[in-house]
Amino acid sequence: MSSDWPFADPPNTTTISLRDIMEKWRPILFVQHDEGGCWQFTDGRDAPQPKDAVVLGLGCVLGLDSTIAELADLPHGWRAWRDDAHEPWQREPAD
Repeated sequence: MSSDWPFADPPNTTTISLRDIMEKWRPILFVQHDEGGCWQFTDGRDAPQPKDAVVLGLGCVLGLDSTIAELADLPHGWRAWRDDAHEPWQREPAD
């Protein structure tokens, strides 16, 4: 792993995202790092449809949006969001 890799998890860590993000139609506006360590990267919509979900490696997601490096230290059980791709990330424990 490269010394400039920001995450504790390796680049090939499986994450859940959305097809619209993968195809760069929508920005990443919501990130959740589940208690079990799973990362989710979505566009902040209330209820994305399961048919829109895709599995991506963490390195691929970082390649789509380098600002997620700012969330590399997001603890398990926390989430982060922003209203726009140019806004700073906000953080809080997830429930």
